[in-house]
Amino acid sequence: MEEAYKLKDEFEKLKSQFYIFYEFSQAMRTTLRLDEISYIILTGFTAHQGLGFNRALLFLVDNKNERIDGYMGIGHIDAGEANKIWERIEEKKMDLYDLIEVWRKIKEDKITPKFMEFTRSLSFTLNEKGGIIAEALFEKNPLHIKEEKSNIF
Repeated sequence: MEEAYKLKDEFEKLKSQFYIFYEFSQAMRTTLRLDEISYIILTGFTAHQGLGFNRALLFLVDNKNERIDGYMGIGHIDAGEANKIWERIEEKKMDLYDLIEVWRKIKEDKITPKFMEFTRSLSFTLNEKGGIIAEALFEKNPLHIKEEKSNIF
């Protein structure tokens, strides 16, 4: 009987994950712009009904393959800002599409997320001295920064 409950829980988890990816793909179908698609993907990583990460960053390699530059970051810059963001999301009961709508305000310069600015200020050499960000690129895998590595910047 316990095995059946475990299987049911696993099924529910998979069903939820498939739904999340379905929602992402539906949202991405609305645009062909790199910045909007990037925002949708990163919002999906950080949204509560998405993957629920605290922050997500996207870096792009420059044309000469010498540097890796911060392109977009979604999340909070500090704990105080995190609390305000989560309170606003809970208060307004924002879903993935509501969070994506925030992008219009960002683009219209009505709000300027501090973490986005911080991410865009980052630039690393594209070699073994480029640190943990370059390491993620060379490994060709996403990087999950845990607390013990959180002081890399």
